[in-house]
Amino acid sequence: MPKCYKIVFLGSKKVGKTAIIEQLVHGHHNIGSSLHPTIEDIYEVLIENDQSVKEKVRIFDTAGLESNNSELSKHVAIADGFVLVYSITSKSSLTVIENVKKELEKKGKESCPLIVLGTKTDLLEERECDYKSALKWADTEKVKLYEICVGDRQALKEPLVWLVSRMGCLTGKNYLTTGKSDVKKFLSKKRPGSSKSLTKENSISD
Repeated sequence: MPKCYKIVFLGSKKVGKTAIIEQLVHGHHNIGSSLHPTIEDIYEVLIENDQSVKEKVRIFDTAGLESNNSELSKHVAIADGFVLVYSITSKSSLTVIENVKKELEKKGKESCPLIVLGTKTDLLEERECDYKSALKWADTEKVKLYEICVGDRQALKEPLVWLVSRMGCLTGKNYLTTGKSDVKKFLSKKRPGSSKSLTKENSISD
């Protein structure tokens, strides 16, 4: 069965998780458009790794996490990699992902490929999160941190290419899983009224 990497996006509400995914998958997102809370959605996309090989990736867009991270367990079970998202305009959103990183370690995911994205760099005048401080934390945690603007699709590609390439390096170590059972598990745990969006195989190299 062909491998399909599963990447889970985690972060607070209104930090731009869905906007990032829409820009990557569909190539567009209207900055400043009204925000609708995400329940949970799934997207499928081809991402070209650093060896110019297109890999199939299933992206899980999750509801905004609260400070207690009560929703985290079900996401950990399915993930081959994580994207932790915060807004540079919100200190509390950075605190949330710092706590998420700790929880991932407690749940045995300390070696799981992971990147951190700081969004809304187009709102520098509203910055609350100091870049040097955030970068120092990322260096301490040995994770890659990127500050990005959702409107710049090209800048969004680099972190995802790195993440997929890193997951590819772990394939031979039996780290990654394949198949649909984990997706079914994810969907079965969704709250009533949520909907699933599984796209066609778009490619972020387009």
